[in-house]
Amino acid sequence: MFARSCGVVRRTAASSLMLRLNSTKANVHPPVGDSSGGSKLWLKYKKYLEAYPLTTKCLTSAGIAGTGDVLCQVAFESKPFDVRRFATFTALGGVFIAPTLHVWYGFLNRVVAGTAATAVATRLVLDQFVFAPSFLASFFGVLLVVSPNPGMIVYATDFAGRPCVIKERVVKTYRLRQLDKKLSHRRLVQEARCNFKCRKAGVDTPCIFLIDEAKGRLYMERIQGMSAKQYLYDSYDATTQQYATDALAVCYQIGVAIARMHDADIVHGDLTTSNLMKKDSLSTIKKQTKNDEAQRILERIAEHVLPICTKRRFKVRNLLEFFPKNANLLGMNVNEGWKIFLRLRPASHPTTFLPFEEILGTMLHELVHMKIGPHDAPFYKHQAIMSTNRLGGASISPSQLRGKVLEAAEKRLRDAVACATVTCTHDVPSSSKSLRSSHIEPIVSIEQEYDETDAIQWQCPTCSEWLSTRLHICDRCVLRKRKRPQHVTIDLT
Repeated sequence: MFARSCGVVRRTAASSLMLRLNSTKANVHPPVGDSSGGSKLWLKYKKYLEAYPLTTKCLTSAGIAGTGDVLCQVAFESKPFDVRRFATFTALGGVFIAPTLHVWYGFLNRVVAGTAATAVATRLVLDQFVFAPSFLASFFGVLLVVSPNPGMIVYATDFAGRPCVIKERVVKTYRLRQLDKKLSHRRLVQEARCNFKCRKAGVDTPCIFLIDEAKGRLYMERIQGMSAKQYLYDSYDATTQQYATDALAVCYQIGVAIARMHDADIVHGDLTTSNLMKKDSLSTIKKQTKNDEAQRILERIAEHVLPICTKRRFKVRNLLEFFPKNANLLGMNVNEGWKIFLRLRPASHPTTFLPFEEILGTMLHELVHMKIGPHDAPFYKHQAIMSTNRLGGASISPSQLRGKVLEAAEKRLRDAVACATVTCTHDVPSSSKSLRSSHIEPIVSIEQEYDETDAIQWQCPTCSEWLSTRLHICDRCVLRKRKRPQHVTIDLT
């Protein structure tokens, strides 16, 4: 009886539970608007995911990566929107991240199948400790290769009507502010100095217009042309497997430029064909001989010493420039004025000139040898008499006397090195054989005899301008006053 009643109760409870479930299903209705909103989009997305899994995942990953980069640039970074960076992240999300994850999770589900705790733990360990480190390293490696150099921003503009390139150094936020400012300033100045040294050595480098140390900017000339890498690639003929003749000339010019740069003690940190530009016309800066400027300097020297030569009756037959191997040799007097050699350019920088006062001092020193002679005891005795306006009577201690003797000996040694007085029967001194012929320029040779009994003024035969007798060079046409038997020639020896 008790069992029958229990069975009736169980059947009654089951029937009542079924009725409640049926009534609940009958009363449940979808919310208003879901049928035409998010549910349809979600169902459509699931449909495409089942039909085209890889394509759908690639599009989803690209959208998530691009949206995340937009939010980071707009909300957290206070700088202009970087379209290139947005495109890079979007492309990496669609092409790199999604296919890799799709292949990895498919492989993981096939190898470690099941829903047990052991299978789940195995998949977790393989995913987090094996796949994730290698994937992140590969992702950021590709990102560093694709992304531009963050240390420098280069953009083109115009500077005073000329095409210009501005190189701006980016502030490194991971470094101390004072350290970053100091390093950026030093590197900026060092780059400008190396550029200037290369130009002095004859290397064709962009001309620097302005150095903005406060903003870390370098304004330089914009080169119109292509990179040497692209030029060599375009000049290669695949049929004959040979380069064009012009390409060999370009390679030769590259070698010459690199040799000049290394001779100037400059080492390029990234010397590749991508950092070499070929202009539209093949040209390089040649080492300017500057013959005209050297001629003008010698003419100025002759103009300044002409009154002395006139008063002392000195006859300087040839005034020449020389460039000996001895860097300390500044002048040479051959046969008491038959030839006077002067160094106009420093030994370290043959394309520049020494100060005019220094060259004039060397010339006056050589003229003294025409009156007194070489560097001997009478020469220094006469110099001591002329420097002190009395003879003897000076009280000097033995220590000071020893110092004077040592100083005089050092001066004789320096003068003997800096000045050479040669007396020989040949036109060219024997020591001039050591001159470098590549640096000897066509120099003015002046042979003159000055007549003091002349007119008050003289007329330039070229521009017909009347000049004072004190002026022996016409400032307008730079022509020396023609006197008998004075003449100006060019010595090409």
